[in-house]
Amino acid sequence: MAAGGVVSGAHPRADRSEGETTVPPIPRQRGSVEVWSHLVIDMGVEILLDPRRSGLTPEQVRALARGVMELFDRLRSERE
Repeated sequence: MAAGGVVSGAHPRADRSEGETTVPPIPRQRGSVEVWSHLVIDMGVEILLDPRRSGLTPEQVRALARGVMELFDRLRSERE
């Protein structure tokens, strides 16, 4: 953890308290190892998400996936 309780490499959050400093995300470098989540929306449609860098909570990630799936279904039904 960095000063102020902020995890080093974490995305700066809009809801941080005043006076709290954040550390910018660690830049991606050659040879770095990252863990990504694959949110499968439908056949052929995925969202790749780096949970550490996104700054989203697990609940927010689930809400994002639900919203994208709803939009995808709407767009597909308009085409039919």
